[in-house]
Formats: sequence, structure tokens, C-alpha cells
Amino acid sequence: MPRVMINLNNSVATLSYVVDSPVGLGCGNRREDALLVQHMLRVAWEDSPLSKGFRPPGETKPLNADGVWGPVSTRFLKFFQEEAKRRGANVLLDQRVDPPVSGTSQGANSKTFYTTLALNSARNARRMANQANIAADAGFPGELVRYLYVDWGA
Repeated sequence: MPRVMINLNNSVATLSYVVDSPVGLGCGNRREDALLVQHMLRVAWEDSPLSKGFRPPGETKPLNADGVWGPVSTRFLKFFQEEAKRRGANVLLDQRVDPPVSGTSQGANSKTFYTTLALNSARNARRMANQANIAADAGFPGELVRYLYVDWGA
């Protein structure tokens, strides 16, 4: 189930909304985790004052957050990773969103930035006012509220 990861760094707390189980190509795609990723991809679709949205070519509407992971969700995630990398984020182009290890920002083996954290960065660029409460986001899947739990990272 999705979680709110709280990290303390130099006495400053930061929040990230992350999956608890892998989502994407070849993953179990638990409904709650898929809903969170789909919502984040939907928000990343929007333009922000600082950057253009993450819009796959040919897609004229944002991704529907329905909790069912399929080819359209995979296409949006693949484009997000490619575009995030093009914009300077060192993410792995694997069409997956893996749960981060608390207190880390990159995978131990891949040495790349977690896609889930890149999604948080894109979300915050568009919805920073709701950073402390993702449920206040327009279009946030209401059923997710009961699944979010707090993970006090290192």
C-alpha cells in the first residue's frame, strides 16, 4: 500500500508519497500502488510555471487513475522516465516504479534516482501547496486515503 515517507535531513523534514510494492512492467501492480502512480503521472501531465507537462506524443488527455495497470499506464510511465532523464534526473529507464529504501534517494544496485521520487518532484512543481496533504490534490483517488501510512525514514 502507498505510504508517506518522512525523511529528516539536517533537522528538516521532507515528505514523499511512495509505493510499497513495485508498479509497472512485469510487476504485481497492486491496485493501491497503481492508483498512486497513476495519480502522480496525471499530475505530471500538467504544465507548471517552471516546465511543460510530461505528455506522451499522441496522448491528448491525462492518464485515468483507475488502479488497473495496462498498456496506456505503461506508455505514460515510459515517457515520464525518458523525459525526466532528458531533463536531468538520473532515473532508470525500466518502466517500473520501485519502493525506495527509507533514507535513500537511489537504488543500491542501479545507482539511479528512484522514479517514485522523480514523480514527487514533478508533482511538487505543480501542486506544492498540497505537499503536506496529497488528498487535497484535484482528482486524488479518495479511496487511497485509507491506505496511506507514515514511514519515518532515516
